[in-house]
Amino acid sequence: MKIYPEYVAKDRVMQPGQEGSAVDALDFVWKGSRILGQIYVPVHTPGEKHPLAITLHGFPGYTNNQDLDHALRRTGFVTVHPFAPGAWGSEGYYTFDGLVECAMALLDYCKSDEFAEKYSICRDNIFFIGHSMGGMTSINVVKRRPDVKAGVFLAPFDVAQFFFEGHDAEAELAPLFEEGSILRTPGPTQEFFLKNGADTADDLLFMNAVDVLKDRNFLFVGGALDPLAPPATMCEPQYKAAKAKGDGTKKQEYVLINSDHGFNDQRIFLAQTVANYLADLVE
Repeated sequence: MKIYPEYVAKDRVMQPGQEGSAVDALDFVWKGSRILGQIYVPVHTPGEKHPLAITLHGFPGYTNNQDLDHALRRTGFVTVHPFAPGAWGSEGYYTFDGLVECAMALLDYCKSDEFAEKYSICRDNIFFIGHSMGGMTSINVVKRRPDVKAGVFLAPFDVAQFFFEGHDAEAELAPLFEEGSILRTPGPTQEFFLKNGADTADDLLFMNAVDVLKDRNFLFVGGALDPLAPPATMCEPQYKAAKAKGDGTKKQEYVLINSDHGFNDQRIFLAQTVANYLADLVE
Protein backbone atom coordinates (compact mmCIF):
# COMPACT_ATOMS: atom_id res chain seq x y z
CA MET A 1 0.00 0.00 0.00
CA LYS A 2 1.50 3.29 -1.14
CA ILE A 3 0.33 6.87 -0.78
CA TYR A 4 1.28 9.63 -3.23
CA PRO A 5 0.89 13.01 -1.49
CA GLU A 6 2.69 14.66 -4.41
CA TYR A 7 -0.54 14.21 -6.41
CA VAL A 8 -2.75 16.12 -4.01
CA ALA A 9 -2.96 19.03 -6.48
CA LYS A 10 -1.88 17.24 -9.64
CA ASP A 11 -3.64 14.75 -11.89
CA ARG A 12 -2.61 11.15 -11.43
CA VAL A 13 -2.86 9.38 -14.78
CA MET A 14 -3.64 5.69 -15.07
CA GLN A 15 -0.64 3.60 -16.10
CA PRO A 16 -0.61 0.33 -18.12
CA GLY A 17 -1.97 -2.52 -16.02
CA GLN A 18 -3.89 -0.19 -13.70
CA GLU A 19 -7.61 0.46 -13.34
CA GLY A 20 -8.91 4.01 -13.54
CA SER A 21 -10.46 6.13 -10.84
CA ALA A 22 -14.23 6.15 -10.39
CA VAL A 23 -17.10 7.53 -8.36
CA ASP A 24 -19.70 5.07 -7.07
CA ALA A 25 -22.95 5.67 -5.24
CA LEU A 26 -23.08 5.29 -1.47
CA ASP A 27 -26.47 3.93 -0.45
CA PHE A 28 -26.69 2.16 2.91
CA VAL A 29 -29.49 1.77 5.44
CA TRP A 30 -29.31 3.12 8.99
CA LYS A 31 -32.30 2.62 11.27
CA GLY A 32 -34.53 2.04 8.26
CA SER A 33 -33.36 5.20 6.45
CA ARG A 34 -31.36 5.30 3.22
CA ILE A 35 -28.16 7.29 3.68
CA LEU A 36 -26.79 8.53 0.38
CA GLY A 37 -23.42 9.83 -0.77
CA GLN A 38 -20.43 9.08 -2.95
CA ILE A 39 -17.53 6.63 -2.91
CA TYR A 40 -14.35 7.91 -4.59
CA VAL A 41 -12.07 5.18 -5.94
CA PRO A 42 -8.43 5.94 -6.85
CA VAL A 43 -6.34 4.80 -9.78
CA HIS A 44 -5.01 1.44 -8.67
CA THR A 45 -3.30 -1.79 -9.54
CA PRO A 46 -5.76 -4.69 -9.14
CA GLY A 47 -5.35 -6.34 -5.75
CA GLU A 48 -3.58 -3.49 -3.95
CA LYS A 49 -5.03 -2.29 -0.65
CA HIS A 50 -6.18 1.27 0.04
CA PRO A 51 -6.58 3.39 3.15
CA LEU A 52 -10.09 4.75 3.69
CA ALA A 53 -11.07 8.32 4.57
CA ILE A 54 -14.66 9.01 5.63
CA THR A 55 -15.40 12.71 5.13
CA LEU A 56 -18.28 14.46 6.91
CA HIS A 57 -19.91 17.73 5.93
CA GLY A 58 -21.06 20.47 8.27
CA PHE A 59 -24.37 22.19 9.12
CA PRO A 60 -26.30 22.18 6.90
CA GLY A 61 -23.58 21.24 4.42
CA TYR A 62 -23.07 24.02 1.87
CA THR A 63 -19.31 23.57 2.26
CA ASN A 64 -19.15 19.86 1.55
CA ASN A 65 -15.39 19.60 0.98
CA GLN A 66 -15.69 17.27 -1.98
CA ASP A 67 -12.52 18.80 -3.37
CA LEU A 68 -10.79 17.02 -0.45
CA ASP A 69 -12.36 13.75 -1.59
CA HIS A 70 -10.84 14.21 -5.04
CA ALA A 71 -7.49 15.33 -3.63
CA LEU A 72 -7.20 12.37 -1.26
CA ARG A 73 -8.31 9.99 -4.00
CA ARG A 74 -5.45 11.23 -6.17
CA THR A 75 -3.05 10.34 -3.35
CA GLY A 76 -4.37 6.77 -3.14
CA PHE A 77 -7.26 6.90 -0.67
CA VAL A 78 -10.71 5.49 -1.13
CA THR A 79 -12.92 8.26 0.25
CA VAL A 80 -16.53 7.89 1.37
CA HIS A 81 -18.62 11.04 1.53
CA PRO A 82 -22.06 10.55 3.13
CA PHE A 83 -24.86 13.06 3.34
CA ALA A 84 -26.05 13.23 6.93
CA PRO A 85 -29.46 11.85 7.90
CA GLY A 86 -32.13 14.37 6.94
CA ALA A 87 -29.75 16.30 4.66
CA TRP A 88 -29.28 16.51 0.90
CA GLY A 89 -31.47 13.56 -0.05
CA SER A 90 -30.60 11.18 2.79
CA GLU A 91 -33.61 9.88 4.66
CA GLY A 92 -34.17 10.08 8.40
CA TYR A 93 -33.88 13.06 10.75
CA TYR A 94 -30.94 15.38 11.38
CA THR A 95 -30.03 15.22 15.09
CA PHE A 96 -26.75 15.91 16.83
CA ASP A 97 -26.54 12.51 18.51
CA GLY A 98 -27.84 10.84 15.36
CA LEU A 99 -24.90 12.24 13.40
CA VAL A 100 -22.50 10.30 15.63
CA GLU A 101 -24.58 7.12 15.65
CA CYS A 102 -24.98 7.14 11.86
CA ALA A 103 -21.26 7.80 11.31
CA MET A 104 -20.37 4.79 13.47
CA ALA A 105 -22.85 2.64 11.53
CA LEU A 106 -21.21 3.83 8.31
CA LEU A 107 -17.83 2.82 9.73
CA ASP A 108 -19.16 -0.69 10.37
CA TYR A 109 -20.61 -0.79 6.86
CA CYS A 110 -17.27 0.20 5.32
CA LYS A 111 -15.48 -2.45 7.39
CA SER A 112 -17.86 -5.19 6.29
CA ASP A 113 -16.40 -8.02 4.23
CA GLU A 114 -18.50 -7.08 1.21
CA PHE A 115 -17.46 -3.41 1.15
CA ALA A 116 -13.82 -3.94 2.19
CA GLU A 117 -13.30 -6.62 -0.44
CA LYS A 118 -15.05 -4.68 -3.21
CA TYR A 119 -12.93 -1.57 -2.64
CA SER A 120 -9.76 -3.28 -1.33
CA ILE A 121 -9.90 -1.42 1.98
CA CYS A 122 -7.16 -1.90 4.56
CA ARG A 123 -9.17 -2.00 7.78
CA ASP A 124 -6.11 -0.93 9.80
CA ASN A 125 -5.98 2.40 7.96
CA ILE A 126 -9.35 4.07 8.39
CA PHE A 127 -9.58 7.80 9.06
CA PHE A 128 -12.37 10.28 9.82
CA ILE A 129 -12.27 13.83 8.46
CA GLY A 130 -15.00 16.27 9.44
CA HIS A 131 -15.66 19.95 8.86
CA SER A 132 -17.59 22.15 11.30
CA MET A 133 -20.49 20.02 12.63
CA GLY A 134 -18.82 17.14 10.80
CA GLY A 135 -15.78 17.90 12.94
CA MET A 136 -17.97 17.57 16.04
CA THR A 137 -19.15 14.21 14.69
CA SER A 138 -15.61 13.06 13.91
CA ILE A 139 -14.31 13.97 17.38
CA ASN A 140 -17.10 11.96 18.96
CA VAL A 141 -16.59 8.99 16.64
CA VAL A 142 -12.86 8.92 17.41
CA LYS A 143 -13.75 9.16 21.12
CA ARG A 144 -15.90 6.03 20.83
CA ARG A 145 -14.12 3.94 18.20
CA PRO A 146 -10.47 2.89 18.68
CA ASP A 147 -10.59 1.21 15.26
CA VAL A 148 -10.34 4.68 13.68
CA LYS A 149 -6.64 5.31 13.15
CA ALA A 150 -6.84 9.10 13.29
CA GLY A 151 -9.28 11.97 13.18
CA VAL A 152 -8.90 15.23 11.25
CA PHE A 153 -11.06 18.02 12.64
CA LEU A 154 -11.47 20.99 10.30
CA ALA A 155 -12.86 24.10 12.04
CA PRO A 156 -14.83 21.79 14.34
CA PHE A 157 -18.00 23.36 15.72
CA ASP A 158 -18.55 22.58 19.39
CA VAL A 159 -22.32 23.11 19.51
CA ALA A 160 -22.41 21.71 23.06
CA GLN A 161 -20.44 24.69 24.39
CA PHE A 162 -23.47 26.93 23.92
CA PHE A 163 -25.53 24.95 26.43
CA PHE A 164 -23.29 25.66 29.40
CA GLU A 165 -23.02 28.62 31.78
CA GLY A 166 -22.07 31.89 30.15
CA HIS A 167 -23.98 31.31 26.92
CA ASP A 168 -27.46 32.13 25.67
CA ALA A 169 -27.95 29.19 23.31
CA GLU A 170 -31.23 30.44 21.89
CA ALA A 171 -29.85 33.86 20.96
CA GLU A 172 -26.37 32.77 19.88
CA LEU A 173 -27.44 29.81 17.77
CA ALA A 174 -30.54 31.37 16.16
CA PRO A 175 -28.75 32.42 12.90
CA LEU A 176 -27.22 28.97 12.53
CA PHE A 177 -30.43 27.10 13.22
CA GLU A 178 -32.24 29.30 10.69
CA GLU A 179 -29.92 27.84 8.03
CA GLY A 180 -30.93 24.42 9.30
CA SER A 181 -34.49 24.94 8.09
CA ILE A 182 -33.57 22.96 4.95
CA LEU A 183 -32.86 19.90 7.12
CA ARG A 184 -35.45 17.31 8.08
CA THR A 185 -36.09 17.32 11.83
CA PRO A 186 -38.68 15.62 14.07
CA GLY A 187 -40.22 18.98 15.02
CA PRO A 188 -39.99 22.76 14.41
CA THR A 189 -36.36 23.41 13.50
CA GLN A 190 -35.24 25.92 16.12
CA GLU A 191 -37.18 24.36 18.99
CA PHE A 192 -35.94 20.90 18.15
CA PHE A 193 -32.27 21.84 17.83
CA LEU A 194 -32.32 23.75 21.12
CA LYS A 195 -33.78 20.75 22.94
CA ASN A 196 -31.55 18.22 21.16
CA GLY A 197 -28.48 20.36 21.86
CA ALA A 198 -29.30 20.67 25.54
CA ASP A 199 -30.06 16.96 25.89
CA THR A 200 -26.76 15.88 24.29
CA ALA A 201 -24.40 18.63 25.50
CA ASP A 202 -22.64 16.62 28.24
CA ASP A 203 -22.02 13.71 25.90
CA LEU A 204 -20.83 15.68 22.87
CA LEU A 205 -18.78 18.49 24.45
CA PHE A 206 -15.28 18.49 22.97
CA MET A 207 -13.53 18.83 26.32
CA ASN A 208 -15.26 15.66 27.48
CA ALA A 209 -13.39 13.77 24.75
CA VAL A 210 -9.93 14.88 25.89
CA ASP A 211 -9.27 11.90 28.17
CA VAL A 212 -9.68 9.62 25.15
CA LEU A 213 -8.11 11.88 22.53
CA LYS A 214 -4.90 11.97 24.57
CA ASP A 215 -4.21 8.42 23.38
CA ARG A 216 -5.27 8.94 19.77
CA ASN A 217 -3.85 10.39 16.57
CA PHE A 218 -5.51 13.66 15.57
CA LEU A 219 -5.12 16.85 13.61
CA PHE A 220 -7.03 20.01 14.52
CA VAL A 221 -7.18 22.67 11.79
CA GLY A 222 -8.47 26.11 12.71
CA GLY A 223 -9.29 29.16 10.63
CA ALA A 224 -7.71 32.32 12.04
CA LEU A 225 -10.53 34.41 10.49
CA ASP A 226 -13.31 32.06 11.60
CA PRO A 227 -16.03 33.77 13.70
CA LEU A 228 -18.31 30.72 13.77
CA ALA A 229 -15.92 28.15 15.28
CA PRO A 230 -13.19 30.32 16.83
CA PRO A 231 -9.97 28.33 17.18
CA ALA A 232 -9.33 29.98 20.55
CA THR A 233 -12.34 28.14 22.02
CA MET A 234 -12.99 25.20 19.70
CA CYS A 235 -9.53 23.97 18.65
CA GLU A 236 -6.63 25.21 20.72
CA PRO A 237 -7.84 24.36 24.27
CA GLN A 238 -8.86 20.84 23.27
CA TYR A 239 -5.63 20.23 21.34
CA LYS A 240 -3.46 21.51 24.19
CA ALA A 241 -5.35 19.57 26.87
CA ALA A 242 -5.22 16.27 24.99
CA LYS A 243 -1.58 16.65 24.01
CA ALA A 244 -0.58 17.60 27.57
CA LYS A 245 -2.24 14.45 28.93
CA GLY A 246 -0.77 12.16 26.27
CA ASP A 247 2.49 10.23 26.40
CA GLY A 248 3.94 11.72 23.22
CA THR A 249 3.71 8.54 21.15
CA LYS A 250 0.76 9.66 19.00
CA LYS A 251 0.73 12.06 16.06
CA GLN A 252 -1.15 15.01 17.54
CA GLU A 253 -1.00 18.26 15.62
CA TYR A 254 -2.68 21.64 15.35
CA VAL A 255 -2.50 23.89 12.28
CA LEU A 256 -3.87 27.43 12.12
CA ILE A 257 -4.70 28.63 8.60
CA ASN A 258 -5.24 32.29 7.81
CA SER A 259 -8.70 31.77 6.40
CA ASP A 260 -12.41 31.69 7.25
CA HIS A 261 -14.69 28.92 8.51
CA GLY A 262 -14.80 27.19 5.13
CA PHE A 263 -11.11 27.77 4.32
CA ASN A 264 -12.47 29.24 1.12
CA ASP A 265 -9.27 30.89 -0.12
CA GLN A 266 -6.88 28.17 1.14
CA ARG A 267 -8.35 24.99 -0.36
CA ILE A 268 -5.14 23.65 -1.91
CA PHE A 269 -3.11 24.36 1.20
CA LEU A 270 -5.82 22.70 3.29
CA ALA A 271 -5.73 19.60 1.08
CA GLN A 272 -1.93 19.46 1.26
CA THR A 273 -2.02 19.82 5.05
CA VAL A 274 -4.50 16.97 5.45
CA ALA A 275 -2.82 14.70 2.89
CA ASN A 276 0.66 15.14 4.37
CA TYR A 277 -0.62 14.43 7.88
CA LEU A 278 -2.39 11.25 6.81
CA ALA A 279 0.48 10.05 4.63
CA ASP A 280 2.72 9.82 7.70
CA LEU A 281 0.24 7.47 9.38
CA VAL A 282 -0.61 5.09 6.53
CA GLU A 283 1.26 1.82 6.75
